[in-house]
Order: sequence, then C-alpha cells, then structure tokens
Amino acid sequence: MKLKKLPYLLLFIMSIFLFSCESEEDDSGIIDSNDNNTSTSWADNYWKKSGEEVYIDLTSETPKFCSNGNPVPGTYSSLRWENTNIAFFTLFNAGDEVEFRIQKNGNSLILAPWDAAAQQTHNPSTYSLSNEFPCDGGGGSTTDNGEIAFYTRKDNGCSSISITVGSITQYLQYYYPDGISDCTQGEVFSLPVGNHSFTAKCNSTTWSGNFQITSGGCLIFDLQ
Repeated sequence: MKLKKLPYLLLFIMSIFLFSCESEEDDSGIIDSNDNNTSTSWADNYWKKSGEEVYIDLTSETPKFCSNGNPVPGTYSSLRWENTNIAFFTLFNAGDEVEFRIQKNGNSLILAPWDAAAQQTHNPSTYSLSNEFPCDGGGGSTTDNGEIAFYTRKDNGCSSISITVGSITQYLQYYYPDGISDCTQGEVFSLPVGNHSFTAKCNSTTWSGNFQITSGGCLIFDLQ
C-alpha cells in the first residue's frame, strides 16, 4: 500500500531549508567519482546549509531540521536508502507531503525535493558537515532516545495507516507479509526514553496501546 501524493506543501516550510541562491537544476548526476565508500555512515552527522543558519540532524533514522535555533515544523519519515550515496525521506505537514532526496557530493550533501514522475530534483541546496545542531544544544549525542518500528503484515484496505505518538503523526505506507526484524523497516519513531502511548487508524480500523522506550533500544510493534 502506498500513500497517495498530494500536490503541495506549505511554502513557509519549503523556504526554510530550500530555495537557496543556487540555480534550479537536476543534480541526479552529482556523485564524487573518486568516492569508493560502501557505507551510509558518512551521513551520520550534523549538516549546515551553505550561507544560512539551517541544520539537519542525520544521527538517527529520522532526520530533524533546525532553523535559526528553532525546530522546523512538520513530521519526517525515516530515511530510505536507495544506495550508499542516496536516501529519500518524506515531510508531512497539515495533510500535505513532499518527497526529498539526500545525495552525497564529495564531503557535502545535496538536499532537494524529488519529482518521482520526472525522476529529477529541483531547487537543490548544499549542506556541509557541522559540529553542532543548535536545537539540541549542539554536538550532543542522541543516546537518550530509542526507537519503535510499527508494521503490518497485510493490506488493510487503506492508502496508509496513520500512527500518532504524542503530538507526532507518521504514516505507514507499506505492508510486510514476512514481518520485520529491526528498526530499519516499517514506520520508525525516534522517541525520548520513557513511557509512551500510540493510536493508529486505517479507515474504520483502529489500534492503541502503551510502550516503553529505552536508551538506544528498538521495539517492534505489529499492527494486527
């Protein structure tokens, strides 16, 4: 099951970490030809947009954004790696969604909206390594967080399952007949250590429950 794409996202959010002074172009071919890295660990860092106080935290499966010391609104899906140099994620806000692509470019990364139909990007922005992420106090680790991965084994007859934990809502877009074994699949939430509750909905079917997050832990929850 796949979430239907909606036509636009709030321009305010888009303007925060995109629409830089760089020209609009398709950057699909931008890869360091001398880069033989076979791991995605290069992305596991803080990144800063060129010329602006906009940051990305890629130290967990779910990206976070910070602009001028304030968290950027919206809900982000976990990273989906196409290969060791390219990953995709989805930004959800007020019923809208937009797909983004992250691509390694030497010691930098390129972030841009992804047009799946045209198989190209638009309005790319360059981010460089940073030793801080101001919205988390900068430089600190995320070891006080853990993860929970929600999944379902069957197509429940809706385009997606909405899952809400606290004030965060994310969308499970696929089903997994054979189940999942870790927090690299399903719809993953990165949450503070402690007790949490969730609700999930697919048309008239609903789920709810409680769970406990441990530091660095991974819970797997089957929406049966």
